[in-house]
Amino acid sequence: DTITVNNNVRYPMMSVFKLHVAVAALLKMEQENIPADSIVTISKENMLFGTYSPLRERFPGQDIRISIGDIMRYTISESDNNTCDWLINFAGGADRVEKSIKQLGVTDFEISETESSMHGNPEYCYNNWSTPLSTALFLRKIFAENILSEAHFALLSNMMIDSQTGLDKIVAGLPTSFVFAHKTGSSDRINGMLIADNDAGVIFSPEGQRIYVAVYIMNTMQSSENCAAVMKKIAEEITG
Repeated sequence: DTITVNNNVRYPMMSVFKLHVAVAALLKMEQENIPADSIVTISKENMLFGTYSPLRERFPGQDIRISIGDIMRYTISESDNNTCDWLINFAGGADRVEKSIKQLGVTDFEISETESSMHGNPEYCYNNWSTPLSTALFLRKIFAENILSEAHFALLSNMMIDSQTGLDKIVAGLPTSFVFAHKTGSSDRINGMLIADNDAGVIFSPEGQRIYVAVYIMNTMQSSENCAAVMKKIAEEITG
């Protein structure tokens, strides 16, 4: 069954789009035979301040030698904005990321911004948009249609399961016997209004059932705690 509510809206993806970025980067790695353990250098000039970046906080003011796989882990599991922009550049730019995902047959989304450009102008957050159904179908592509090699699928899915963000959102409403592989997204506020608060992923039941879910909340004056409570309630309804 497929259920949608308010699906005909262009919701800002915020950091959910990092999942699209990661898949585009993995597809490039497969096409060009680039191993995930390849070591690269991220210069300190590219580790921007004023944006969420656990990697920068761990290695402040220095060039960083790191594997592409670890860059991806920071991007997916810890939602690092600087490593996300590195992956966008690696994949060929935001337009190339969008094209790579649309070539998989996913529609009803657009990606034109980087984390840096969105932080420079919060209104640009609306340019990276998706419908909830598009995101759910993209998740099904990843988890059911073998669009990635076995090794890269394992790498990405484990990073999504190990996500350190959104622990009060969908995952908070799941029974402890369930597993959730997901990517969250949240924004700053403009004049008190939260641009977006999101969570999207795959729920695995103990019996092996997969449920693809994407919850997008936009343009709300509600607190982040209330938004998280809505997502938690949806998870309870799905699995109750």
